[in-house]
Amino acid sequence: MRLLRKAAAGYSNGISALAISGSYATIVLGAFGFVVIANLLGPGSMAGIWLVMATLPSSLLIQFIPAEGDPYSLFLTLGGLAQAWLLWIGLRGKRLS
Repeated sequence: MRLLRKAAAGYSNGISALAISGSYATIVLGAFGFVVIANLLGPGSMAGIWLVMATLPSSLLIQFIPAEGDPYSLFLTLGGLAQAWLLWIGLRGKRLS
């Protein structure tokens, strides 16, 4: 964690960008874990809607990938993590020498 903060401090808005993008990535990974556990406990669960909602708007594009079940959940999670990375890129600001 200390290394992340040190790397983020090299940008004008790095610390707040790290907090926002890291929080979003944590939400996406938590939703993925919830979906996996719900699927293990009983098939036919509606838990997947939480992952779809957490990964909007990328989930709108990922719905066109012909996958079902766990691979689809994995694609949604990867889309959410890509969005977290884009949040980091967009919010971090300029590099401080």
